[in-house]
Amino acid sequence: MSPPRLSRADEPRNRREGVDNLRRAGWTSAVAHLIFLPPHDPGHPAGLPTPVLKESDLSMSNALDVTDSTWDSNVLQSETPVLVDFWAPWCGPCRAMSPYIDKLADEYDGRLKVVKLNTQDNTEVSARYGITSIPTFLVIKAGEVATQIVGAQKYDSLKDAVDPHL
Repeated sequence: MSPPRLSRADEPRNRREGVDNLRRAGWTSAVAHLIFLPPHDPGHPAGLPTPVLKESDLSMSNALDVTDSTWDSNVLQSETPVLVDFWAPWCGPCRAMSPYIDKLADEYDGRLKVVKLNTQDNTEVSARYGITSIPTFLVIKAGEVATQIVGAQKYDSLKDAVDPHL
């Protein structure tokens, strides 16, 4: 017997159920919502949506993760300029910028240190620098803010903002 066909009207309810199932399986809420869940997977034994993205896929980045406790040593005391990406896991524009941040980290390897600070888990540094919107990017040179960029940017715009500080 084949699984029942679902109409377009059923998608939100089934997506929600899929996210709830992932949460029950131990996935974090933020990650569960990031996963693409098709409305119905006939190959799944229970007819439930099948995730195509694993939680481990989301943590792969070329940028160094910093925290409130590692901020001074990794950012302020850095000999090279630092690009800081203030982000949160639930922020869509932040996730959209992630490939650009990784590309900058690769392209400027050795000339620019690229770090990410999760504002949800590290509120002290975010408050100290007045970060009220994410994504926000700071270029820090010799321990001082050289430039600030707020919001999602095109790759070339981000690169143009970083270049003068290298």
